[in-house]
Amino acid sequence: MSGLSNPEIQQLKLERIANCVDYSANVLYLFDSCVTFPREVDAIWGRRWTIMTWLYASTRYSAVLKGIMIFVLAKSLSLEKWVSRN
Repeated sequence: MSGLSNPEIQQLKLERIANCVDYSANVLYLFDSCVTFPREVDAIWGRRWTIMTWLYASTRYSAVLKGIMIFVLAKSLSLEKWVSRN
């Protein structure tokens, strides 16, 4: 065996499930963005910028920015945890 205890194995399984759910949610968000982008271009980007346009753009694209930041942070933390184990 690898020398991991049962709680460590359970933790790794839970992290794996959480990662799969996270990746699935991101794929669904990306799919939705691709499907609705043509309508978004017509309805939002082709018109004069109002407060509602700014609100829409900030909420839609702040979620993308947040997702990228969380992904990068999670990868760097996972790498640090892996390096500290070895």
